[in-house]
Amino acid sequence: MLVYPFREKIPMVEFHEASTSPAIAHYKVTENQIEEHLFFSDGKRRNFADRVESYAQFLYLQDREGKLKRVSAVGATFCRVDGKVIMNEKKRKNVEREY
Repeated sequence: MLVYPFREKIPMVEFHEASTSPAIAHYKVTENQIEEHLFFSDGKRRNFADRVESYAQFLYLQDREGKLKRVSAVGATFCRVDGKVIMNEKKRKNVEREY
């Protein structure tokens, strides 16, 4: 369930099949110039869409005006977004980055 604080109107919510694997679900919430991507996975090495490679159980990306602004990964060892390595750890960790 997605809980979102609506200020004025309900944003556009889209479901995307990020992979042919049933182990991944990708939800995209769009409001004005902000896109939020929520990826749910089994934690194995996966390519989420064309721009993300990760060993995360959950991954959150926020884009503003087409640029990456925030990344959150849960239960992850490795995460690369748009060619940039966000994390590379031996043990699973949670991480947040803002740009």
